[in-house]
Amino acid sequence: MSLKPIIMKKVVITICTCILVSLGFSEVFKPGMSLQDKYKKQPELDKFVGQWEFSSQGKYFKIILHKEKKGAKINNQSTGYTDFIVGRHVLKTGSVINQNSEGKSITTINVGVIEEKAPGKNVLNFRFWDLSNNLRGVGTMELRDKNTLIWKLRVAEKAMVIIDGKKPDTTFAVPPSAILTRKK
Repeated sequence: MSLKPIIMKKVVITICTCILVSLGFSEVFKPGMSLQDKYKKQPELDKFVGQWEFSSQGKYFKIILHKEKKGAKINNQSTGYTDFIVGRHVLKTGSVINQNSEGKSITTINVGVIEEKAPGKNVLNFRFWDLSNNLRGVGTMELRDKNTLIWKLRVAEKAMVIIDGKKPDTTFAVPPSAILTRKK
């Protein structure tokens, strides 16, 4: 009986364990925990929570962001729970409300997660749903300082469905880029 396969198996297990721990999954994958107990907190998201506003040339845009505990999956396997940023928005032109998800059950800003490669972890990646033309987008929110947020939005690649040979309107009603100020 050769010791080589046993040693190789132990080496592979050790490497896999080191990788999982280094990726920050030590809180999620503890033996003996139920799925309800597997919760990875994301305190770095707290700095994005609040009400942010932008106003220019008669247009008013407000986003309300909060942190929410949601189920997390890796390769379609539930790994427990983690924090995400979700939110709602209001868009007005003058006194006319064009879009308003505030106080409603739907969230139009979803799956907000920190861009790990960003210095200071001050960039949030998110998905967006523009209510006027049912357009889906992806974007970033960069925290310049505790009261200034840079909003950038673009059409999600898989959001365009061509019907009867016509491309959909890919213009967002909300600003594709804006500098928002914290209000609350």
